[in-house]
Amino acid sequence: MCILVYMNTWLHKVAAGREGRGIAMQEFGQNPLSRRSVLKAGIAGAASLSMPVPSFAQDRKVVVALWAGASADAMKTIYGEAFAGTGITLDYDESGPEAAKVRSMVEAGQVSWDVADLSVADSTLLGKAGLARAIDYNIVPKDSVIPGFAYEFAVASYLFSSIISFDRKALGGKAPAGWADFWDVEKFPGKRAMYKHIEGTLEAALLADGVPLDQIYPIDEERAFAKLKEILPHAIFWNSGSESQQLMRDGETVMGNLWSTRATQLALEDKERFGLEFNGGLLLPASWGVMAKNPGGDAVFEAIAKMLDAEVQAKVFAATNLSPSNPAAEKFIPAEMVPFNPTSAENVAKQVPVDVQWYIDNQERVQTSFLELIAS
Repeated sequence: MCILVYMNTWLHKVAAGREGRGIAMQEFGQNPLSRRSVLKAGIAGAASLSMPVPSFAQDRKVVVALWAGASADAMKTIYGEAFAGTGITLDYDESGPEAAKVRSMVEAGQVSWDVADLSVADSTLLGKAGLARAIDYNIVPKDSVIPGFAYEFAVASYLFSSIISFDRKALGGKAPAGWADFWDVEKFPGKRAMYKHIEGTLEAALLADGVPLDQIYPIDEERAFAKLKEILPHAIFWNSGSESQQLMRDGETVMGNLWSTRATQLALEDKERFGLEFNGGLLLPASWGVMAKNPGGDAVFEAIAKMLDAEVQAKVFAATNLSPSNPAAEKFIPAEMVPFNPTSAENVAKQVPVDVQWYIDNQERVQTSFLELIAS
């Protein structure tokens, strides 16, 4: 169970509401189940929500576990509109979908959630332990997510990236083109804001050292740590998204390894001062994971399919900067916002998708070594 809790801290800190998600919904800080009657007739044959919805005497309910915050509020509003007339009603639990809670629910036989905003690692570990259901891709269209982000026990709900944020004014109008420039303190003097966790940090170090995008995994830990030693005297490490932004706003750092949601917010606040660079970014997914023995039955997969709808995801992006996992959503995003979208065709080509299995296998051990390194 400790591994599940640790892995939840891993990716959910990097996602939405984490002024505690170690990823939680406010972490991106943007503008933005109970027993129920389950009517099974017609559900198993439903391939997608684009098909006609049968008439039910009572709506089917699906309970969604989210991380409380501004992003969750925006999602609830958008989903409320999207699900009107579908025959499915969404209820919400915002107490925090920790992996340990899922384990406790399933083992106690008292499952109250259907689907939760979990890291892919958590969903995978839960699934392997028999605590989460495999995603039914007969109902959830596999092509509604970017290739590589449809997993056995999880499907990417939205994505974000670990990228370079930079202060044009502090750099005299110069802009870094990638991680080699981030490490070049002679050409770009000043402190760097860096994440106090290995995700996106080790990958950046290897890219700065000349490793090609397609050869990042498996991570060469020794090489990454050696490169990190070069930047340590120039680094200030942050724990939360808000902290990373404040380091940039206050001018304590001239560049930062920031989440794309936070970097985008800075750039939109002051376009003349702040810029961002996706070259060499690490593309990270949050995911929908389905609880074993979920009370809503297979209706949960119809709900997931609707939440992955391209127009729905584009609206979520507009309100939260949480990037669509559905590649078809790009055509619904205003042209001026496409450069800020981690999953736009141009930005995806510049980045490396996180190797979730590598983190499942190595996260705890390597993170401990990393903290020892930066404390030395």
